[in-house]
Amino acid sequence: MIKHAPILDIEKVISRYEKKDNVPIKYVCTTDLRASDRPVDVFYRESPHPEFGNRYFGVYAYNGDVMICNADIVESFEFGMIKDKDGNYWYSSSHHDCLFIDGCMIDGGREYIRSDGLAGVFEIVNGELIERKENIMEVIVQQSEAYKLKVVKKALEIPAGLFEITFTGLNVTEKYEEVITKDRFFMNQSELNNLISCLQNEEISV
Repeated sequence: MIKHAPILDIEKVISRYEKKDNVPIKYVCTTDLRASDRPVDVFYRESPHPEFGNRYFGVYAYNGDVMICNADIVESFEFGMIKDKDGNYWYSSSHHDCLFIDGCMIDGGREYIRSDGLAGVFEIVNGELIERKENIMEVIVQQSEAYKLKVVKKALEIPAGLFEITFTGLNVTEKYEEVITKDRFFMNQSELNNLISCLQNEEISV
């Protein structure tokens, strides 16, 4: 089961818009859309809105009023997940929403994924959060003379997305100690480019 942290009363929102639009509405998630640390409750309708054409809409409170916005962008997002001791999944709702649950950590909202104990990366398809299997490439950095060239060559072949980097037996400089401390670390394209640059410049050594 995926656990959420909604802002508003979900059942009231669903009831209101099902009566208003005369279509089934379901809650999907709570997340930032375009603004950092401005999470909204996201809902889904199977048929596009007859006037605006969107299937997802976000609902949030602003200055005491309830506002609504187009949330179709949510299908382009990735949700890093951790698991609690009961097997429930949890995600970071907004940019600086850092969760610590049963020895695991997740942070970054939709901006990036920072995690200790990452259990998977999910995406939204037709109103459902499902685990993403494709487009997550694992780059294994071996402790060898040629590891820099190997990881750079491999990384350059990977399309934009999230990258799972497994570091084996590396001693890193103090500058990068905070970044590369866990066995597994998910990074976005910008962070991967930074890693490639560091490797090319031999700023990380074995």
